[in-house]
Amino acid sequence: MNKTAFAIAAIIFLGGAGYVWNASRPAPGPQGGSMTSTDKRGVQNGAAIVQVALPAEFSSDAQIGKRAFEAKCATCHGVNAAGQNGVAPPLVHKIY
Repeated sequence: MNKTAFAIAAIIFLGGAGYVWNASRPAPGPQGGSMTSTDKRGVQNGAAIVQVALPAEFSSDAQIGKRAFEAKCATCHGVNAAGQNGVAPPLVHKIY
């Protein structure tokens, strides 16, 4: 066998061995932190997932953000970003 054929055979063998080794490893899980979802048992579809406490007053910048949220995001993420069961997750959560 010449050097070229040997090199090709070695590459094919190493590629196959790498594929088998990678396929035999377990799938990686979440890295650090907790991405577990909120327990939604007993929450009706479309109902708020979490309760959100708002400040008594908003700054002028926060009022602008509130209007933008209500115009673009509230349809799915619900009033005050509390989420809607079966629709979209809450945006007021420790992972955010």
